Amino acid sequence: GASGSTCWMQFTLPSVNAVPVIDYTGNVKSTLTMGKKVEGADPKELFDFTIEFTGKSDNIKINNYPYEVKDKDGKVIRKGEVKSGGIFKLGNEETIVVYNLPDETEYSIKEVDNGSYQPGLGTTSTGVILKDETVEGNIDWDRDDHFEFINKPVKYELPETGGPGTDLYTMAGISLLLMAGLMYRKKFRERRA
Repeated sequence: GASGSTCWMQFTLPSVNAVPVIDYTGNVKSTLTMGKKVEGADPKELFDFTIEFTGKSDNIKINNYPYEVKDKDGKVIRKGEVKSGGIFKLGNEETIVVYNLPDETEYSIKEVDNGSYQPGLGTTSTGVILKDETVEGNIDWDRDDHFEFINKPVKYELPETGGPGTDLYTMAGISLLLMAGLMYRKKFRERRA
């Protein structure tokens, strides 16, 4: 009416769970998969990675993308969401799968801290491996992007001791002692005479 109106509704929904939706467009997947392997690592130790997304749309940087972390048998052990500039964690022989990335999205993934392990990148199906433990590439719906970070324990080597260097110093010391002894003997004889 002329004085206004009010409408109030209440809904009761059954239990609702958030489930990552795997987006299939044209029978191809828009996913990014990354694995982590560490030789001799504690199975409970987790390693941090940063991820950056860029692309044609401004929304790519602000959107949240669902992910699943799987163990070596493919069992999902963690779920979450990540956006550009976000951090995710992976342990030894774990894999992350990021879903719903738009076609031609460019990505950059870097290991933040590899602890007491030597950094190194293993295999990659796509993308470019950079020297600073970073992988860069772009999403193409016609292929699966998959790569793997591999770290090895740092091997500390102590410097060698002994060797030919000590023999040289020993011989030089003996020669100096003999020369000093001969000079003393010569001086001693000169004083007697």
